[in-house]
Amino acid sequence: MSPTDLNIATPPPDIDPEWTTASYYINSVLSTAESLGASRRELCKDLNLPEDCGDDPEKRLPMSTLIALLELAALRTKNPDFALIIGQQTQPQNHGVLGMLALCATNMLEAFKLWIPFRYALMHSGNSKMIETKDTIRVIWEPLCLRYIKQRYMVDLIFSNWIGLGEQIYTHKPEPIEVYVTYPEPADTRLLTQRFGAVIHFSQPHNEIVFPRSSFEKPNPQHNPDMLRLMKEYAQKAHESQELTLTCSQQVTLALVDLLPKRRGTITYVAESLSMTERTLQRRLTEEKNAFNDLLRKLRFTQAVQGLTATPQSVTDIALSLGYNDTGSFTKAFKQWTDLSPTEYRHRNAIKL
Repeated sequence: MSPTDLNIATPPPDIDPEWTTASYYINSVLSTAESLGASRRELCKDLNLPEDCGDDPEKRLPMSTLIALLELAALRTKNPDFALIIGQQTQPQNHGVLGMLALCATNMLEAFKLWIPFRYALMHSGNSKMIETKDTIRVIWEPLCLRYIKQRYMVDLIFSNWIGLGEQIYTHKPEPIEVYVTYPEPADTRLLTQRFGAVIHFSQPHNEIVFPRSSFEKPNPQHNPDMLRLMKEYAQKAHESQELTLTCSQQVTLALVDLLPKRRGTITYVAESLSMTERTLQRRLTEEKNAFNDLLRKLRFTQAVQGLTATPQSVTDIALSLGYNDTGSFTKAFKQWTDLSPTEYRHRNAIKL
């Protein structure tokens, strides 16, 4: 089956028009741009946004608007570190329910465990996962599409926000041990070094921060069990409400992003993660003129192309991240899509980020 048969465009997909961000987060980006000398009015005008676009806490705006705003604001402020500065100036209220969960949590470890399942309440940015060891906490961010990592702004935004919330809420800056980013080393790394205070590895296969476990276990002086319980209930409702705005096909795709690296990319696991039976899931996909296996193939192809053209990941690592048991199975599938092996495709289509 070719990419055309799967209705997949190459190069890798841009931002899905159904992916959104909370409008109050757009407002925080505009406020930071203003503080650096950019005109809020001109930014909104150029992006066809009303100047009060961030005033309604219930409103959501396209993720494409946030990405365009980050790129334009960095240009207007003449500051390639613009997204890092957003994280420095961040406040809990800039993150809505996620910020309030962090404000009430026992410590940063609990806060991150709460953020990850509710992350789409703030924005459709990607899949975050946390890996705990005896001495470290590894937090990995996997973008949903290529455009998020073609420039450094989204990576800087996500990572700087994580550190910023720790600074604002827990009265200490969580100092990373190591930071891995997919973008190449910029000419000036002074603010990056100041912000992360760690060894930074550029042009890496994935985006990851490694924290000392001790910094995540420091108690939150503002911990409030009763308020935390209420905020969890509110976050669950906000999460369910956001899910209702997505089609079943989109929910399946987002679930697969999370499940494929865990070797759980089957309809059984996806249905379980969406709290429905396999039969109900199949029926809803049929109503949308879609099928589970087609969605799985589409995602695997687009994620494979992203890995091959935009990262230095090995073919083996890409295969495993897509839920294949071995490189041979992945290579066979990729040849069916493109008539090329993954290595041949990489040589012909690799792009410079």
